[in-house]
Amino acid sequence: MDQTGESKRGNKHILSTVKIRYLRYMVQAQILILLLYALAAPNLPLKFLWGLDPLLSLSPVLSRAVFPVSLLLIGAGMILFSSAFGRVFCGWICPLGFIQDLVPSIHRKSRLHSDLRLLKYVVLLAGLVLPVIAGWSFLEWISPLSATPRALGLIVSPKVFLPSSALIVLLAALLSVLEKRAWCRYACPVGALLSLSSARKSLHVRIDRERCIDCLRCEEACSMGIIDVKGRHGLEWSSECILCLSCRDVCPKDAIRVELEG
Repeated sequence: MDQTGESKRGNKHILSTVKIRYLRYMVQAQILILLLYALAAPNLPLKFLWGLDPLLSLSPVLSRAVFPVSLLLIGAGMILFSSAFGRVFCGWICPLGFIQDLVPSIHRKSRLHSDLRLLKYVVLLAGLVLPVIAGWSFLEWISPLSATPRALGLIVSPKVFLPSSALIVLLAALLSVLEKRAWCRYACPVGALLSLSSARKSLHVRIDRERCIDCLRCEEACSMGIIDVKGRHGLEWSSECILCLSCRDVCPKDAIRVELEG
């Protein structure tokens, strides 16, 4: 084999051993820090971060409250982005997901009936209907980009601390001890909205069955508990995938691929 071929193989091997989760943690931590700065210093040009959460921009509009059009457009852009690439927001941006990722979990695979994943769609529907019929919304209390920094608000200023948000974050962390990212799986309305928009996404995580040795490490590592190698189903509930790539990090045979389909 010539040196060019060896070099390409070497580069591929290096890329395959880079742990994506460390990069993901850095991105999530930076987002959380910026959100805390935005709360502490409202004059800083960081308000656009709230627009990344489409529910934070949509909810005030439904309740006929004043809301900047620019932030609404950012929220709409996030929905369009997820329709093409999936729930990148949940895996790479969401600060509440970051906190859950840091919590050691007893179980990663789902311990509850899969139909309970539909609960978050009920929460989403209630959050969208109540502003219209009652002019009141609870979404900003539980939406991760709002709840997480306000729950940690004591770090920057007691004035921005909200006990209700702290309760949500504490509940999510405790549930994550019992089952990895349980809040994301069963309760998060933002996750529900982005799951709907990403149902026909072009970016997919695939398992190469020729390389796979059925070690089941990807099943154990999956943050959302949707990989079923043993049952030969691959990724179940594909729209639930948050592209955390934990499965790819633990695969000893480099059998996990991210593919862009037309």
